[in-house]
Amino acid sequence: MKAEQDSKAEKAPWFSESLARGLLVIQAFDASGPNLRATDIAKRSGLSRAATRRFLLTLQALGYIGADDDRYYLQPKVLDLGFAFVSSMQIDRLVQPLLNELSTITSESCSFAVLDNDQALFVARASGPKILQMAVGIGGRVPAHTTSLGHALLSALPHDQFEQYMQSRKGLIDPPALTKLRASIEKGRAHGWVEVKGLLHTAITGVAAPIRNRSGELIGAINVANYGSATTKSMRAHVEPLLDVRSRIEKSLQAAGHILPTAAGRRSA
Repeated sequence: MKAEQDSKAEKAPWFSESLARGLLVIQAFDASGPNLRATDIAKRSGLSRAATRRFLLTLQALGYIGADDDRYYLQPKVLDLGFAFVSSMQIDRLVQPLLNELSTITSESCSFAVLDNDQALFVARASGPKILQMAVGIGGRVPAHTTSLGHALLSALPHDQFEQYMQSRKGLIDPPALTKLRASIEKGRAHGWVEVKGLLHTAITGVAAPIRNRSGELIGAINVANYGSATTKSMRAHVEPLLDVRSRIEKSLQAAGHILPTAAGRRSA
């Protein structure tokens, strides 16, 4: 898993290559590799073995990484990095209660996600009484083009940023799928919400709407999702409460007077 880095940023006088490399070591761990040897981490991060060892020992001394013989693993302290984002956006106080309310009203699972590169990153979720077998947990990521949340996020991007995204997907997504994606985004821009069925999984249907800050910039998106039993008519019945909760979340975030992170600010290279 070799992370891409912006060559321009690397050459800038403010760019800390040591910090960037240390983060690559943390990002090397995932569900398929929770316990890794230094050589595995070097391969996944694209770093030399010597550099990997230095960063591992530093992160271990700071409490972010633990070791068992020759294998390394993440320590719970790594959660502090993610919690800083959740806390700064006041997700637990301003978003989660309204997400819970939307789930109660619709009897479906509801999620809040932000756009990170070309993925929808889930940062809050409310489970409905029905079991959503393909549910993505908090911290999970899915390609933006495969989910209603992703379509809602993309629909709120400025035109030039969306076109850059579409250019980056050429060769990775089939042309017919790109055409359908563009049509979905255009419809989402016109109506303020999107409906996606059968992309991430054939049985999943979702309706979603973007959330913006005072300046109209994208913050995130919320959705209502169903696994298997929904019809187009039943899902569209959820649009009105979805938009109502979206509006209330926007007002809550804006009234908090917090400097909200925008999608553009979160975009990596």
